[in-house]
Amino acid sequence: MRETVYVVQIREAQSGRSLGRAQFHGAERKCAEFITTFGGQALAEQVSRPTAKQLRDTIGKYVS
Repeated sequence: MRETVYVVQIREAQSGRSLGRAQFHGAERKCAEFITTFGGQALAEQVSRPTAKQLRDTIGKYVS
């Protein structure tokens, strides 16, 4: 499991003007699948994902 940093840039739809920026670590750390390697390399890389709450908290003040 790799810890992932997300950077969210909020822009106005018509002008493209930057309204805000946020950075946070993915808090969802459950693996989507089990990977058994028996000492070898995993075939898929798992990363931490943002939770729905993190996304709502980040963009909520910019959307209605």
